[in-house]
Parts: sequence; structure tokens; C-alpha cells
Amino acid sequence: MKDNLSQTETYAVSGMHCASCANIIGKKLQKAKGVTEVNVNYATETAKVTFDPNQTSISEFNTEIGKLGYQLNNSEIHQDQFSTSHDHMHHEQLESGLYLQTLQKQLIFPLPIALLVFIFMLWDIGTKLLNLPANPISMSLFSTLTFVFASVILFWAGQDFIIAVGRFFKYRAANMDSLVGFGTLTAYI
Repeated sequence: MKDNLSQTETYAVSGMHCASCANIIGKKLQKAKGVTEVNVNYATETAKVTFDPNQTSISEFNTEIGKLGYQLNNSEIHQDQFSTSHDHMHHEQLESGLYLQTLQKQLIFPLPIALLVFIFMLWDIGTKLLNLPANPISMSLFSTLTFVFASVILFWAGQDFIIAVGRFFKYRAANMDSLVGFGTLTAYI
């Protein structure tokens, strides 16, 4: 039930990657003091929150959901329709641009390593089937190097997924990143 002291704000949400994320954010915000209604939309990456501004604020919301890797952004989304689509599109471009920059940095090391491993594996198969010259690296050394490279790649390029697994154990909230982290760590072990 909404009283006269309550206000409704719509915030852009960053860090939300799946419907489970939206559900987690909604549950966390609903538990905040002074919140009467929450509607988190994964498709538009927004959260509509009705709350008493005398009891809580966006900074308190961000403190709660920030632990889980999410953030509410007060970017005047609740204005007119044209401003909304423009602000949301601008926010999307900034977020995807930052993501692409991070991805490029993280692929600089793993991609060449993956290609080398692939070539050496094909070479090993070729020595057995096509009588190619022997592989210059023994398979025991190759296995050790592969393990070292996999470790570096997992804990550097995949660190976001490992952090998500830690968040799952700490806060008991699974999202897509934690599931990828569990699968990757299981395969690694």
C-alpha cells in the first residue's frame, strides 16, 4: 500500500546479466527499510522502486545490492519518453564499450595460447596418423604447460566468474556468472 510520503523512482541497473539477477535485485530491494514496492525489469535493465525517502535512499540500495555486483544509477530515467530512450541507449553504449575494452584486454594472452595449444595437439595427432616429424615438446611438458596456462587464464581472464562464486558462498545468491564459475572451476579441478 502506497502512502503520501512514498515516492516512485526508476533507476538504470548495471551488472544485471540474466533474469536471475533481476530476481535477486528485486528481493534485496524489497527487504530494504521503507520500500513498499519493487519491479525489476531485465529486458530494459531498470528497477522501479516505491519507497519512503525519509527512511532510505539510492545510496542505501546500492550498499545492499553492490555487495552482489549490481548498481542502481539515478540517470533521470523517469522523465519524458524521448529522454528515457536516449538516456538508456547512451548508458547501454557506455556499458557495452567498457565491457568490450575489458574483453579485448583479457583476450590478448589467452587467444594466442589457445591457438598454440591447438596447433601442438594437431601436430601430435599428425605424428601418429600421417607420419609427421615428432613434436618438439614432449607430451608431459606440454601437459604441464597447458595446466599453467589454463591456471593463468582462469584466474586472470575468468576472475569475474571466480569472484561470482565467492559472492554465492558469502550471500547465497546464484546468478549466471556464479553458475559459469562453478562449471569452469569443476572442469579445472
